[in-house]
Amino acid sequence: MAFSKESRYNFYDVIYNEAINDYSIGLGYQNLPEFDESPYDIYYVIESQYAYRPDLISQRFYNTPFLWWVIIKANNLEHPIKSLEAGKTIRIPDYQLVSMEL
Repeated sequence: MAFSKESRYNFYDVIYNEAINDYSIGLGYQNLPEFDESPYDIYYVIESQYAYRPDLISQRFYNTPFLWWVIIKANNLEHPIKSLEAGKTIRIPDYQLVSMEL
């Protein structure tokens, strides 16, 4: 399965899921750093214009859309897009701590 360069799914891994006997799209968590809670973290209630868009949330808080995976990993979200409904509170790890891990 291939995605165009412009697709936001381009950064996901295509993984064979034995439970459904098919391929699914997922974030490869095994090699990503952990982001422990910090007093400098931000707790953000997702607004409707940011719902289902981890890239836009990353842009808002980190000034880059490419750190979307930090938000997904820090919040242990099962599905990187469907889990970001409007009204849900998520943790945005402190940028300085994130930048030290990268």
